[in-house]
Amino acid sequence: MRNQMNPTVERILGNIDKVMTGKRNVAELSLIALLAGGHVLLEDVPGSVRR
Repeated sequence: MRNQMNPTVERILGNIDKVMTGKRNVAELSLIALLAGGHVLLEDVPGSVRR
């Protein structure tokens, strides 16, 4: 999926990767849904986001 990504989208995903480690696929799919005007419900184990 990354081989034809817009540089702006790649920068957004890079910033998301700083907070959500190991969840690149989830970040990509969530960003696609949000850019398409959809809704996203994220469920995960509490405390799984690195600060």
